Amino acid sequence: FIGSIVQFEDGSSWELTRALSHTKWQREQPPYEATQVFECELRCGSENNYDNNLVAVIKMKCQIRGFEQDAQDLLNLVQRLEEAQAKTPNREYISSQLEAARGLFFATHPTTYFSDDIMREIKALNHIKKMGCEHSPYSLNFCTDTVRFGIDPLEMTGGYVAFILMTKVPGEQLANDYWNRALEERDKILAAFKDALLQLPRFVYQNRIEPLNTARRNIVWDKDERKCYIVDFEDSEVLSEEAAAKADANFRVYEYRAWGLSE
Repeated sequence: FIGSIVQFEDGSSWELTRALSHTKWQREQPPYEATQVFECELRCGSENNYDNNLVAVIKMKCQIRGFEQDAQDLLNLVQRLEEAQAKTPNREYISSQLEAARGLFFATHPTTYFSDDIMREIKALNHIKKMGCEHSPYSLNFCTDTVRFGIDPLEMTGGYVAFILMTKVPGEQLANDYWNRALEERDKILAAFKDALLQLPRFVYQNRIEPLNTARRNIVWDKDERKCYIVDFEDSEVLSEEAAAKADANFRVYEYRAWGLSE
């Protein structure tokens, strides 16, 4: 995909210049999809429309096929629910049957209905932009296309491709080398991470974004500025004002362990 051009409805185009991740395949919940993240550069259009960002990040997600056994398991589930409904009719069976049938269709047919992961991330990134959170990327644009032959080994031809354009935060993802870093640097990371969750006057939780995927790889560490960023909001929730008011926004030490920063 390096060198490919992604064009958005506003007429701007961005070139994929560097892969920031390997391809990740999701085959647990239909529609199944492949995800890869790229660095990109603005090739056509005004940077003024993108808050003067000439370099950004595109997360590409495309529909893929599942394993044959996945489809068979879903078909068997639909049939079992049909039999159960015939014997003992109730609303619960009907609801489960419809959900299983929906999953079977999305597992075996191309669709333009996006996964929940896509919708959650777009919602979170748009909300982050609106609230002006300084410790997370935010949305710049979004566009879609259809899957064409050759895009992925497991492609679902005719299915959806989504391109989520967002700001690029400085630094590096914290990965397995975290524990090889000097204790002094790890202490600085812990302090910066706490600021990211509880920055004043704006912080991730105060902005009603609750990241649910607390993997360490979703923390970006800017060593020069001693600042942490929270990234990847596929598994996140935008809290209502009422829910946020009831939530405990105080920092707890267990957050370090939950995010893989302490033992």
